[in-house]
Amino acid sequence: MQADGRGTIALGKPWAAEELTGASDWFQRMAATTQIVTSPEALRLLTERGRTRRVRNAASRRLHTRTS
Repeated sequence: MQADGRGTIALGKPWAAEELTGASDWFQRMAATTQIVTSPEALRLLTERGRTRRVRNAASRRLHTRTS
């Protein structure tokens, strides 16, 4: 877990959008492509405001897989 609170997203605890959108490319990619982050709100945010196209696409795929 990171000292700035981004690890709380993975733990299901309260988090702020800025923590996720301000996270590194690596963190966003891991959040979008692994089962560590399951929050639909976090995935939606990454779909809309992820730093890279790879992150946005991966988050979109996971979000649609969850709802299918």
